[in-house]
Amino acid sequence: MKKLLILILALCMVLPLAACDSGEKKPDEDNKPATVQAWTMHGYEKTVVSTAPKGTLSNEYTVYLSKGETEGCQLAVYSDKALKNTTFTMKSGENEFIKTAIFSLDKSHKVGRKYYTDSTIPYYGGRIMVEEKTVVPFMVEFTTDENTPAGDYEYVYEFKDREKKVLATFKVTVHVWDFALPKDKTFATAVGAGGAWIVGAGGDYEKWYNDILNHNMSCYNLPFDILDERADVYMSDPRVTSFMVPVPKNEDKTINEAKLLEYYNKLKTNTVWLEKAFFYPIDEPRDLEMLAELKEWEKKLTKLCPEIEICAPFYTNIPVGANKDQTEEMAEYTDLWCPKLCLWDDERSYGDFGISNPKSFEQRMNEQIAKGDRMWCYVCNAPDDPYAQMFIDTKGENQRLMFWQMYQRDIEGFLYWSVTYYGYKEGPHPPEGTTVHMQDPWKTVNTKIPNDKGQAIYGCGFLFYPGSNVGISGPVPSIRAKIVRDGCDDIEMFRFAEQYLGKDWLIAKTKEGTPTLTEFVNADKFAALRIEIGNAIEAAVKGNQ
Repeated sequence: MKKLLILILALCMVLPLAACDSGEKKPDEDNKPATVQAWTMHGYEKTVVSTAPKGTLSNEYTVYLSKGETEGCQLAVYSDKALKNTTFTMKSGENEFIKTAIFSLDKSHKVGRKYYTDSTIPYYGGRIMVEEKTVVPFMVEFTTDENTPAGDYEYVYEFKDREKKVLATFKVTVHVWDFALPKDKTFATAVGAGGAWIVGAGGDYEKWYNDILNHNMSCYNLPFDILDERADVYMSDPRVTSFMVPVPKNEDKTINEAKLLEYYNKLKTNTVWLEKAFFYPIDEPRDLEMLAELKEWEKKLTKLCPEIEICAPFYTNIPVGANKDQTEEMAEYTDLWCPKLCLWDDERSYGDFGISNPKSFEQRMNEQIAKGDRMWCYVCNAPDDPYAQMFIDTKGENQRLMFWQMYQRDIEGFLYWSVTYYGYKEGPHPPEGTTVHMQDPWKTVNTKIPNDKGQAIYGCGFLFYPGSNVGISGPVPSIRAKIVRDGCDDIEMFRFAEQYLGKDWLIAKTKEGTPTLTEFVNADKFAALRIEIGNAIEAAVKGNQ
């Protein structure tokens, strides 16, 4: 019994010491500073925000651009812990020759089961929340004009925590080539920007029109009626490359010829206005009835306004009669062509419709161009990969290379059906009389328009987000909107360079990036190829001075 009491007393003395030992401070994982990784990316890259960076990371980047152009890159951070109240600032580099801008890509968008970057929100130094194990990129952009001196400009950016401690530093060099893009655009764009969608998003149409125009996209509808004097400034603006002429109707749905002739007579007073104007009476004629209707529209409109071209985008090439297809039929009355880009692949233009022709679709389009017709193209909801599309999860370099494909085929205009369509909760085609509710693209980027396989696609129909949701007046551009802007500039650069390098050389070079409609180099190779072409243009221009 005495031994048992001694043992109990000994245990009572040891246990408190053990408790004290267990309470000694050990490294507290929560108090460890966050590990922040930082790196640079191309401006056109999309990011799955949950993907941790791999491989060797660089915090340096060189942006190449000509005079009169905008280009940028992305500076990204990734933290193993959540960071509150962080900021991103330019430490040095501000100068009088180059305009700079910063955009935050901290809002991600659900595409299937992944979250992608897409919206680029103008950033003015506010505090940013970095979620744990999440990539947050910032877009930095640089804009030159024709007077910007050629050469290199150095910029330093810093990412800081709430105590202003620098967590990451980036160095960006901007190399300005010694040549300028022409102010007068030679490549046209035409995009839908529904006023109802803009008003529904709390926006002002003229404000949206101008912001979209700043991304090299001309909306179908001018901010003012053609007969309004305020429209004159826009029709004369060299950045505006097209506008749609509305076809006024009487109560019985016949053409109001008197009003239409008012439009035409005004446009005829200025050749620049007339060249930009087009009619768009029918969308995607795809059967014999629609083709007959298009032919009738062409007859009526040409009789009233013979100098205004008629555009009718199409994606089919159906048989029209014995040994005759839709392409041959439309050639009889079309002077502004707008096939879907994939039709330049004979598998799509002939194979899908059981058509055979000794000439390729490209040869036939070239014949129309040789006759004096204009050639545009468009993309929509199909076909998907491996063709380039305007979807959120389409590779950015593929979207940029899509414009190189247009250059290769003498296409001089790009049409996109809408840059502001966010979809209805009730679906893409609600029954007539149904009360519809516009979707919020900040909550869903599935506009409920499927691809040709019935699968969900993301971002189809919009390239701009409503800024009112994030405290911005006007639209918020997507990465895709910037890709369209830059792709148009690429074409302008190639056309400018033809006088120095020759068209054949330029087409051959662009084919190193995209030899067919379904083949594309990766992001790094695209960047290197564009730099090679720009350097060659600069050398050729200097050699001719």
